[in-house]
Amino acid sequence: MAGYSRRPAVAMCAALIAAAAAMPARAGPREDTATAATTVQSMIDAGRAAEAEALARRAAGEAETAFGALSAEAADLYRLLGDVLYEQKRYADAEPFFRQALAGR
Repeated sequence: MAGYSRRPAVAMCAALIAAAAAMPARAGPREDTATAATTVQSMIDAGRAAEAEALARRAAGEAETAFGALSAEAADLYRLLGDVLYEQKRYADAEPFFRQALAGR
């Protein structure tokens, strides 16, 4: 191993560690909201509206906190929450969420 230097390998490891440290640990709130909306819609489409309710409620609350009650992100999730309740034939429960979604548009 004469003439072998560990310097390039050490430099490469240091560069990889620095790059990994600079990467975000998780998606931001906008990506989280979009993922939740897609998941809720998929659950509704699969006939699993009752299961989707908890996720829709949590995601709508998080979107309201992150972006405001009148934001497009919150409006999308309020509409989905209304859809979840509507699919369960809980029309009176769904109405305020549809109204909130329209207010945000």
